[in-house]
Amino acid sequence: MDYRLDVGMWNQVFAVPCALVDQHLKLAGKEQLQVILWLLRFGGQGFSPEELAQRLGMSPDSARDALDYWCDRGLLRCSGALLSPMPQQAVSCTQLRAHETSQDLVVRLLLEKKKG
Repeated sequence: MDYRLDVGMWNQVFAVPCALVDQHLKLAGKEQLQVILWLLRFGGQGFSPEELAQRLGMSPDSARDALDYWCDRGLLRCSGALLSPMPQQAVSCTQLRAHETSQDLVVRLLLEKKKG
């Protein structure tokens, strides 16, 4: 059986960078993924490692280690207490479409039709 996620049923969604999925999904551990997803979901909100740890059910040291992981891997730039995304190599629409499956094509065309 093939699975397909119908995201239209969700009230809100947030973007996950392609670099995160393409380069880190297999390598990152549970806590690193929890932290980056939390950061993406609540981007722009201030937090301490202790608050982050409490919200995610981990130790403050684990939260700090997870933040360091993403900075060390080049996904985030860490400048003191400011975290920002590192520039990623741009991928053209042509490159993306070269790897597009028939299901991806149908979804993209339906979304474009819905926008227009």
